[in-house]
Amino acid sequence: MPSQPNKPEPSPLPVLLALGAIMGILALTILASPAQGQTVIRRVLQTNDGPIRAVSLPSLHNGIVAGYGLVQNFSAVIYAGRIDDPTNTPPHIVVADGDPVPNNPGHFFGSMRIPTVWNNAVYFSGRATSGTNPPDGLYAGTHGTPGLAVASDRLNGNGPWIDGPFAGALGIAFVNQGITSGTGAGISLWTYDQQLIPLVSYDQPLADGTQVSSTSFSNVAYGGNTIAYTMRAGFPDLNAAGYGAFAFDTATGQTVRIASMATTIPGDGRTIDIVGSIDTDGELVAIGAGNGHLYFGGIAVVCVANVDGSNFRVIARTGDPMPGLPGRTMFSVGRVAVDDGVVWFNATYRDGANERQNLFAHDLATGTTIPVVLYTDTINGVTENTPWFHAQGVHGRHAVIECNAPTATMGVSILTLVHAHITPPCPADLDNGSGTGTRDGAITIDDLLFFLNAFEGGAVSADLDNGTSTGTPDGAVTVDDLLFFLVRFEAGC
Repeated sequence: MPSQPNKPEPSPLPVLLALGAIMGILALTILASPAQGQTVIRRVLQTNDGPIRAVSLPSLHNGIVAGYGLVQNFSAVIYAGRIDDPTNTPPHIVVADGDPVPNNPGHFFGSMRIPTVWNNAVYFSGRATSGTNPPDGLYAGTHGTPGLAVASDRLNGNGPWIDGPFAGALGIAFVNQGITSGTGAGISLWTYDQQLIPLVSYDQPLADGTQVSSTSFSNVAYGGNTIAYTMRAGFPDLNAAGYGAFAFDTATGQTVRIASMATTIPGDGRTIDIVGSIDTDGELVAIGAGNGHLYFGGIAVVCVANVDGSNFRVIARTGDPMPGLPGRTMFSVGRVAVDDGVVWFNATYRDGANERQNLFAHDLATGTTIPVVLYTDTINGVTENTPWFHAQGVHGRHAVIECNAPTATMGVSILTLVHAHITPPCPADLDNGSGTGTRDGAITIDDLLFFLNAFEGGAVSADLDNGTSTGTPDGAVTVDDLLFFLVRFEAGC
């Protein structure tokens, strides 16, 4: 019979003390059930009058944030910083207008595109002042270190036109906007060792015969081993062309269709007609989709599925009430992202003839939706904020957001870069009273009873700590787990 990892037998004293604590906690829970749901911690990184003006959708990975911005003389730059930097910390300027193009001697940058981040590197495409589309190449700069490396070099004919890049473990996934058969146009991966791998293209359809129809308005995301993308395609099994969402496994080389014209919207009965934004964390795929027009007369939804296409479900839809905004309902939903069990999405409400945009985060473990930035919030002394974000700007439970707010001057906006952090679930939140181990965002006697039952049975759900009080499981259920749970439970987390 298999045994659990050996640990020194605990002395009776800690167990007796723990049992005494349980009796005290039980007495307290008769009077009150402490509750503490997850919260959002927001912090301004750059104000409109700071060293940069964040004028694009920023990217984030491993604490490094990068974006396209303007410095005070209105010169364009690609910048990089850290999410733990104090407000208005001067960022590292990766490249600026007028800097020399490393693979084009005697020429200087006149145009750069929105960057993507992987570990400490910032990737962007750009071209010289005298150049025309497409950009000269893809370049890489390191946060805190001067100088650029050439990731792909179109001038020498050995690199693709990379636009809308999304960096991941093997390289950079992107949408190739070419439309001529035989060019490899479609969705591709450019590896860090400079190899071009078409995932689906005009000349390489999917194994089931699905063929690229158009890459206009396509989106791509890269997380874990998965590259997720949307595109307009001809579906042989549907005998029609329409939008679809797909997931490519870089480890197996297999592609799964997550959604298409044949996918029924749960709770609605209609099939998906439009697929918009997409993101993946390697385990889940989140998409924005709808039937008919996404805004007027149709239905817009935020959906989540496993990367194998199973467990397709709706997280939010038009008509849902807006948390934090009593009496308001979602008129439309937009960009989506998913990571670490949290789905982030934009949603608007109607205010007369105007649409007011907001940002929410849905915790899949508790089924609760948390306001991140509301239009009515005050940020940096300004209300009526419009939060914009991109899937590249989400990593773990952190996101970097561009908040756009009007000023008294017509046509001029205050652009503020905000860092939002969704606090992780409380380790003492184990059950909602159903006995199934479903979290509910509250710390009550249900959690205590669930833990005691799991602890007595040596169940894995009671393996919370290894004696370090850091919440690190160790594969064994011992008094360390009991003591860790009691401290968290009594504190309400």
